[in-house]
Amino acid sequence: MLLKTISITQKEKVVPVPKVYPPASIHNDVRSISLLPTIAKVFESIVGKWLLSFIEPYLDGNQFGCRRSTTHALIAILHTWMTAVDSHGSVCSVSVDFQKAFDLVDHNLLFSKLLQYSLPNFLLLWFAFYLSNHQQRVRANSSLSTFRKLNGAMPQCSFLGPLAFLILIDDLSTGCPLHKYVDDTTLSELVRPKQLDTYIPTYLANLLTWAVQNGMEINTSKTKEMVHGRFAITDLPFLNISL
Repeated sequence: MLLKTISITQKEKVVPVPKVYPPASIHNDVRSISLLPTIAKVFESIVGKWLLSFIEPYLDGNQFGCRRSTTHALIAILHTWMTAVDSHGSVCSVSVDFQKAFDLVDHNLLFSKLLQYSLPNFLLLWFAFYLSNHQQRVRANSSLSTFRKLNGAMPQCSFLGPLAFLILIDDLSTGCPLHKYVDDTTLSELVRPKQLDTYIPTYLANLLTWAVQNGMEINTSKTKEMVHGRFAITDLPFLNISL
């Protein structure tokens, strides 16, 4: 009953924080920071760590968010790349940024994926209440809006927000090595010496298919491609792919 009560009364304030000064666009230059009640933050971390203990063995080994540090992620990526370059090969990589990823989380889709894990029923019920009874309002300076019930999205400044996204993105697979840090994803094609073509367009198309199926959008301005090592291809086709 305590789990259910705390979840039902979960409310948060959202403070818009500019990414750049002065912000030119409310859609692109402002980050929404969720201010959760202290007791809710403490309780979320307890339940979140409990939840993580059940799903940890099943998560993608190259997902570093909520599990290991950014340093671990960078070391893993560089090791993959340097191994290929040291073997006289090359690497084509694409670093993908999902636009407003936490705001686009579909609760029904998320919960359907959560059901695939061997979780106790009481945790599933609590998480369902958590997703379906979340409310928020916006604070701008001293002004406050009224509370609105969320039909989707996850709060960013909470323990369960990133953890929920880990569950959502866990089944993302493109056919090439992937390194994930919550919603930041890097595709790496290891190109053999004298290889004259690249399959990055196919791998990227697989990612775009997953994004459409899961309600995600690619932020093209923050998605970057790089080539590491000596590459025989002069015209890289994946540079012209329309995201």
